[in-house]
Amino acid sequence: MLNSIIWIIALSLTTCSNRANDKSVTNEMVSESSLNPSQNTGSSKTDSLITGKFELAKIYAQAIAEYIGAVYKKEHTNFDTLFFGKQSGFPDIDLPTTISGAKINILNQEEVNNNKPTYCKSSPYINLIGFVENDTAEFIFVTFYPGFNHQYDCYMNFRYNSEKKEFDLDKLRIEVLIRNKEGKVDHYAIYEDGKYVGDKPIAENKK
Repeated sequence: MLNSIIWIIALSLTTCSNRANDKSVTNEMVSESSLNPSQNTGSSKTDSLITGKFELAKIYAQAIAEYIGAVYKKEHTNFDTLFFGKQSGFPDIDLPTTISGAKINILNQEEVNNNKPTYCKSSPYINLIGFVENDTAEFIFVTFYPGFNHQYDCYMNFRYNSEKKEFDLDKLRIEVLIRNKEGKVDHYAIYEDGKYVGDKPIAENKK
């Protein structure tokens, strides 16, 4: 299901970015129907362990810090700003203004379009998909730059540690879109702990 979400998001942004010069579709780029058409994009479930906004913000901030660290380990990118789209399912939480040295900027739909020229390797646009449950948390960082060009996805899973009363990172991987000589998406290169571990066909993300 999560891979299907990513493909819907990526295809929506790609289609819309190809029409960026048409002023009549400016708002369509980030409309709820294209980015969050009922797939729970950016959604979070709360329960007895996640009792309020503070606890939810804490695990989101923790996931963002892990994302920053993982990308740096892979390619030594120093993020200046991380732009997140605040879709209808994005939790109503207050995140720190900076995390691991990167500025955190939450954008509404209009701002996502207005900031499109700003998105780059050190300041990407991210669709953050989160599922927080009783003893697990799962996040996907769908990363775009320049503009709405889909570059890579970072998957991470957390498990709740009842002794420490906090979530511990369980698994993390980065899937990078690899293009062929014609510039078409060919496959994903998979990285774990900053190291290349293999490839995955694009077809696996269409199921």
